[in-house]
Amino acid sequence: MTRENRMKLLLTVSVLTLIFARPAWASFYVYTSIDFPGATGTFAFGVNDAGQVVGEYVDTTGSHGFSTLESSFSTIDFPKQMGTQAFGINGVGQIVGDYTDGSF
Repeated sequence: MTRENRMKLLLTVSVLTLIFARPAWASFYVYTSIDFPGATGTFAFGVNDAGQVVGEYVDTTGSHGFSTLESSFSTIDFPKQMGTQAFGINGVGQIVGDYTDGSF
C-alpha cells in the first residue's frame, strides 16, 4: 500500500469515527415530560440520583411545590401561604424551597 493510499484510508477512518462516534454519556439521558395533573404550568427545578424531581406547579388556586418519583406526584404546600416552591432535593429525599406569604 502506498503512502498516499494509507493517508486516504486514515482520513476515511477518522471521518467515519467522527460521524458515528457519540459521547459515552449520551446514552444515559432520557427526556421526560413532567406535567402535574390539573396544573396550568409545571416547572422542574431539581432532581436527585434516585430520579425524584421537585419543582413548582400553578393552578387556579396559586403556586404549589411538588415532588414526584416516576408517575406519582405529591403536593408541597407551606400552611397558610400564597405560594410554595421546591428548588432542590438531596440523595436522602430532603427538599429545600421557599414560600410567599403575600406581604411586602
